[in-house]
Order: sequence, then structure tokens, then C-alpha cells
Amino acid sequence: LIRRRHSAVAVAAGPGRASCSTRCVWVNSHSWIRFAATCRGGVSSMQEEAMATVAPEASERQPRIVAANAVGDLLIAWKPAGTSMQRPRSGGQSQFEAWASEAVGCAEPGPALAAAPQLGRGVAGLVFLSRCPEALRRAKAALQSGEAEATLAAVVQGEPSPRTIEEVNEVSGFGIRVLRSSEGLRFGRLSLIEVTTQCGPTLAIKAIRQALASVGHLIIGNGQSCARAAGVSGTYLAVTRLAHGGAVAVFPPPASFHQFLDADAFRLQRKGANP
Repeated sequence: LIRRRHSAVAVAAGPGRASCSTRCVWVNSHSWIRFAATCRGGVSSMQEEAMATVAPEASERQPRIVAANAVGDLLIAWKPAGTSMQRPRSGGQSQFEAWASEAVGCAEPGPALAAAPQLGRGVAGLVFLSRCPEALRRAKAALQSGEAEATLAAVVQGEPSPRTIEEVNEVSGFGIRVLRSSEGLRFGRLSLIEVTTQCGPTLAIKAIRQALASVGHLIIGNGQSCARAAGVSGTYLAVTRLAHGGAVAVFPPPASFHQFLDADAFRLQRKGANP
């Protein structure tokens, strides 16, 4: 299901045994995804050797396919903030699905389908794609059951203390790690954090927003349970790691998240205060 622009295959075979191969597939300007076939009793099973990691300098505003499982029926793509996954009431594909159909590129009929999570227009992140209804169903079920793995990045008000992090973990089952914090002029103390789900649905985004808001660390943005501010568009929340069924993708926290902290800290420096 990937549009294979370049590939390299090495095959080793001998009398009485199945052939084994290693295939590398070029899926975008930054990532090779490599698969290996292992042979047991004449049966070849494809296993992913390496996960795809998108380079930090990659533009967060461009959608792209970044990973796939070994058989190619489940893909992971980056959805930029500002791209809608909501289908129009009149019917047809969403803005993201229209892009995905073009990006996946396949002779078979039917659109490329975007699996859960259904991210809001202002939220960026990694999502599953598939033309195969069964692969799509498995991905959705894995997200709901917590079998799939995911990490989110967010910019929040304040700086979560170790005690607050422990409280959120005990009450809501979310793991929090503070990546950096800074003091700014307009927004005061801000932190860039990572959030992981340790029980329940993998990407309970609404619950994550509510849990952070309940301890006074609202996510900066325009979404529900967020800290709204004049001049702020979108929501500083993104799915940066997603894994299930042999497909694994990692995206660094968007550069715009760091820039938001830096810009407010610079305003404070210009006023002659210590950052």
C-alpha cells in the first residue's frame, strides 16, 4: 500500500529452504523503513527491523506517511495542525482523507481510511491509515483497549511538580515527563511535557486535557479544557509516538512548541528581567 519510489531487496536461498529477504522502502524524504523475512520450517514471516523516526528539521506543517507494518496493510501518517479529519455533512472524504488517498497511491479502488485517533483540526499528530477494513478495525480496537502505544507532547501552563505528576498518575493513569520549562512575559511559567497513557484507552485526549486542567496545568490552545489566549491559534498538543501491529513511528515535539516558549521568554528578556 506504500507508493514504493525506491526499494532494495537482498535474497538468500538454498536447496530445500525458503528464500529470505531484506527490503528497504523509501516512504518520504527522511525515512527508510526496513523489513526482514525470517524463515521457520519453510514459512517466511515478515518482521519489522527498525522503526521510522522523522528528523527534527522535518516540516510539521506537511502531512506525510512515516511508517508501515511488515505486510503494508497498516500505515502511520503525520497529520499537521490545521488539517481537518472531519468528513463534511454533505458526504465524501475529509481533508485529511483526500490527502491520504493521493499519498498512499494504489491501483485498487476505494479511499485510504484514517483510523482512530480522530484528531481535531487544531491538533497535530500521528494517526493510522489503511485501505484494509480489518487492519483498520484492529487498530481502532487496540487504541480503545490500550494495547496500542502512544506518546503526546503538550505545552502547559506552569511546571508540574513531582508531587503533581504522581497525583495525576495515581488518579488518571497518565505518565508525565517535563521536557523543558521557561518563564515568559505574557504567559508566565510554561512547560513542554510528554504524556503517556498507562491504563485505559491509549489516546483519551479529552481525559488528558481534563486531568491536566484539574491540577492547574491547562494545555495552551483553543480546545476544550485549554488555556485560551489572544493571538494563539490551534492547540499545543500533538501525538508524537504511535505503535501497533509492527508499525512504529516517532515524531519529535513540533518545533512550534519550542518556539512558543522561546518567544515568550525572549519578551521577558527584552524587558530586562531574568528568564
